Amino acid sequence: MRIKKLFAAALAAGLCFVSAVTPVKADMSNVEVATDAAEKDSDFVRLSAMGKDFAITDVYGVKVTFTCADMSGGVGGGLIINCDTDGWNQVEWGNDGAGKEITAVATGKADEYTVTRLESAPVFQADNTYANFCISHWWGGSIVITDVQFLGADGKSLAAATTAPTESNNAAASALPKTGLVSGMVFLATGAMISGAGVVVAKGKKEK
Repeated sequence: MRIKKLFAAALAAGLCFVSAVTPVKADMSNVEVATDAAEKDSDFVRLSAMGKDFAITDVYGVKVTFTCADMSGGVGGGLIINCDTDGWNQVEWGNDGAGKEITAVATGKADEYTVTRLESAPVFQADNTYANFCISHWWGGSIVITDVQFLGADGKSLAAATTAPTESNNAAASALPKTGLVSGMVFLATGAMISGAGVVVAKGKKEK
């Protein structure tokens, strides 16, 4: 009986670990994209610096403009640097006054806000094969991303990033890896095998 209890405890501990590392999907049904500079994926919106009319080594940050008609419950998520040399560097963003690492700031136009991430050094390196910012939506009102500006060291826009890349640049960019992410299905499959042992699987928390 004692051995059975120890075995059950070990399984429970394993489940806790799996729940902790399994990423919870962002609610991307609440996100729309209205700019060529952004590409909606299943878990985030990708903002690629590849194929633009500036060097990726000139990029120090990004400013995302979005609209949100209902800010009564706030809005927030993750803003991530994703490249060969900085795989998944995430900070949290939220509405102004929410105590998040980055706040969304009203622009003065109706229902329009911006969120900016600016680093003290170049974000990407010359030999990077993918160079993305990614933005996810975890909570709050629905948003529409309307503009993306990649920023230089002075915090100013490097170019009109909402202009679609040329056909040649677009073809070159599409041939490169989009992200360096490993699918969360590995963790989910592990959780499924453990749950088959008859233990109840607890819901994990959001990855911060």
